Amino acid sequence: ALFQDPLNIEKAKLSDGEVNLSRHPLTGEYNFQFLADYFEQTEDPNAQPTIFGIKDIELSNVDFNYDDYRAPEKEFGVDYNHIGMADVDLIIKNFNMKDDQYVFDIHHLSCYEKSGFELKDFSSSVFIEEGKIKLDALELNTGNSNIMADYFSMDFVTWDDFDAFEEKVQLNINIDSSTVSLEDIAFFVGDLKGMNEVITLSAKVSDVIKQLKIKDVA
Repeated sequence: ALFQDPLNIEKAKLSDGEVNLSRHPLTGEYNFQFLADYFEQTEDPNAQPTIFGIKDIELSNVDFNYDDYRAPEKEFGVDYNHIGMADVDLIIKNFNMKDDQYVFDIHHLSCYEKSGFELKDFSSSVFIEEGKIKLDALELNTGNSNIMADYFSMDFVTWDDFDAFEEKVQLNINIDSSTVSLEDIAFFVGDLKGMNEVITLSAKVSDVIKQLKIKDVA
């Protein structure tokens, strides 16, 4: 285990900062790989699980950029291989890590994505492990859309599936009565580009983005 005893931190805060992650255009290696290699440990089947927690995490006016230089940039919409988020404000409570599982509560998230998509407020209870990301009690507001979902999950095999997010990551969403702007959805589903209707609905959404299925619409 990385830590022999549980490590708990009261608060972590970053203000007016910038985080840049990238992957090499030839090898796909992350720019932080040297850190991962430094902390990598030989698995010990008898070791106690690594337990790490932070009670409060705050980001204020932080920019986040991710670029996979193996992939060309999209002309429209959120590009999962080239993400640029500006003015990120984030409040997380009760972050806990146990080995490769992460649990935390997002009390607030707002940012502006370089595609033009703006997130005014987001909150949810989050569970993450390789193969699954689950968000409960999700609430999202963009100014045009106000979405509530009691269940949102992304299922996949390995993290590398996010390199082909639209084809390999399975969505399962239970949307409560919500107001949805197709202009917002178009940033993630390019076929809706140019549509700006606003609809009110509840529905169940499933499958990968390129084969999205919607049922129980009301």
